[in-house]
Amino acid sequence: MTSTLLRRGAVLLLVDAEGRLLLKLRDDAPIWCLPGGFAEGAETPLQNVCREVEEELNLKLVPERLTHVASYKFYQPYNSSHISATLFYLPYAGEAYSLGHEGTLLQFFAPAELPLNMFANQRDLALRATAQRYQPFADALDLGTDRTLDLLPKLAPEQLTGLADWRIHPRVAGKRALGKLKFDC
Repeated sequence: MTSTLLRRGAVLLLVDAEGRLLLKLRDDAPIWCLPGGFAEGAETPLQNVCREVEEELNLKLVPERLTHVASYKFYQPYNSSHISATLFYLPYAGEAYSLGHEGTLLQFFAPAELPLNMFANQRDLALRATAQRYQPFADALDLGTDRTLDLLPKLAPEQLTGLADWRIHPRVAGKRALGKLKFDC
C-alpha cells in the first residue's frame, strides 16, 4: 500500500524591472522552477521561502519586502505527495545573487518565454500572478495534479531549455532521474 505524503512549501516570484522572472534549472532533472522548496520543521511560509532563497540564490531576503500572492495546493503523483504551498512576490532591486548549493543555472525569463520544461503548476501560477500584476489572489487555489511528468516525455530535446547546460554540469552526475523518468546524459 502506498502512503501519501503531506508537505508544505513556499516559492518566490523574483521579478526584474523588465518583468522577467528568475528561474532555477534543477540538478536532478532538466526542469526549471521558481526559487523555493519544502518547509523544515515548524517553519512558517515566510521563514521557509527566506531560508530556501538564501540556500539556492545566496540572497538574504528582507521579509517585510515580500508580498504574499497566493496559497495553493496540488498533488505530485511521482512521489505521492499532497503539497500545500505559498507563492510570494518580490521586485528585484539589483541585489547580488549567485547559484547556491542546488541547481545548475539561474536565468531570468519573460512570462511569454517561460520554458516548456518548467514545473507545470509553477508555470501556470506564475502566468496567473503576472496577469494579476502580482496582486494577492482572493482565494486559495487548487491546481489539481501536477502534469510535469506527463508533459516532459512529449518534448523533443530541442524544446528542453537549458538541456545542454544541464548535461555538462558536475552536479548532474548520478542525479538523472525524477520519479519514473530517466534523463539520458
